[in-house]
Amino acid sequence: MLEKRKMLNKIALLILVISIISVCLLISYDSSTSFSCESDFSIVQNINNENVHSEGIISLEMTKNNIFISIDGLLTYNDNKYIISRKLKADYKRASTGLHWYKLSKIKQFKDESDNLNENIANDLLFGTRSEDKITTDKIVEDKIIYLNKLNNNLLLIGNHTFPQYGCRRQ
Repeated sequence: MLEKRKMLNKIALLILVISIISVCLLISYDSSTSFSCESDFSIVQNINNENVHSEGIISLEMTKNNIFISIDGLLTYNDNKYIISRKLKADYKRASTGLHWYKLSKIKQFKDESDNLNENIANDLLFGTRSEDKITTDKIVEDKIIYLNKLNNNLLLIGNHTFPQYGCRRQ
């Protein structure tokens, strides 16, 4: 009887230890692989006679392999005024070791009816791709590279391949 009781105590202790370890791993995995933020943004660029001024709100949710970006605002490009309201969902993976550049794949863009911004201008702002004529409606089919840099697990810098353009504080 004493042996049976000792065995039951050992089994109960083992189950308790496994449960505690499982909960700790789940909390650790969830907190290190998910990030959600929202922030106001303002961008002013004047590069090679291209004048861009944009203001709005950007929000972002990311897990270990997926990213969801929502951007809403007003944009002036060479004195033409636009509304931008779109969402982007994609898979991402590190493009090069040691740097903060990531390659996006399986990109799905959702554009609100009010969004009247040309695709090439929007892609150039987020991904930094260049095309000869940004005013055409031809879609850019180059690889999409994005800059993502998490600082102290509290702030995320987001940008194109040239430099960070947005800062987003964890919610």
